[in-house]
Amino acid sequence: WIVRRCLPRGNGRLPADVLEVLGGTSLGSQQQAQLLRVGNKLVLVAVSPSTSSVLAVIAEPAEVQSIVDRCRNAAPPPGTPSFFARRMPGSTSPSTAEGAHA
Repeated sequence: WIVRRCLPRGNGRLPADVLEVLGGTSLGSQQQAQLLRVGNKLVLVAVSPSTSSVLAVIAEPAEVQSIVDRCRNAAPPPGTPSFFARRMPGSTSPSTAEGAHA
């Protein structure tokens, strides 16, 4: 009771500068990858109906900014390797990335 009375209450929503969903893609039947910006880091999360797990955390500022810019512009420059190809060597698409993390 004391904790609930004394601690400040949030409004339930996180500000955009704290948490932002940059996008997502299907990894197969009922599984998705979601890219989140959490503060100054990016977190790639696999989400399914029963679970979720972190696939990668990106904290290097130049890489974070590059990926955020590409997500916000929605079209990567020609000849730029996909996010999955850069993060998971030997993988060229989300479908092959799924096999690596199944």
